[in-house]
Amino acid sequence: KIFEEFNIRPLKWGYDEWNSEEIVTSIKNYFGADVPTKVKMDFASLSDAMNAVQSDLYYDNLVWDNNPIVRWCLRNTSCKTDAIGRHMPVKVMGKSENRIDGALSIIIAYATLDRCYKELKARIYNE
Repeated sequence: KIFEEFNIRPLKWGYDEWNSEEIVTSIKNYFGADVPTKVKMDFASLSDAMNAVQSDLYYDNLVWDNNPIVRWCLRNTSCKTDAIGRHMPVKVMGKSENRIDGALSIIIAYATLDRCYKELKARIYNE
């Protein structure tokens, strides 16, 4: 709808591979095969993004309009740390009914931006 109304196209679209085949195919067909960007759900892929989201939330630099669903997802999100100090999101207390999708979508967006920043900057400034 955003594309049709405002002609805004995504440069990249980050996604979690789990159960995403249909939407990835749709994005590829509509915007091109190079737009979907898989973000692995592991420490290496998510740690920097998770730290950046935490910092932006703390300093009130993330616009989320205090959405109640996002707030609920953020409250359900905890942090798992590996042996070398990297982080990744997990559900609070491991309870399956705790949904973290809203928080994870923000973290995936940050990871995608980090991965594609040079390409985005080149497009913006025609470098």
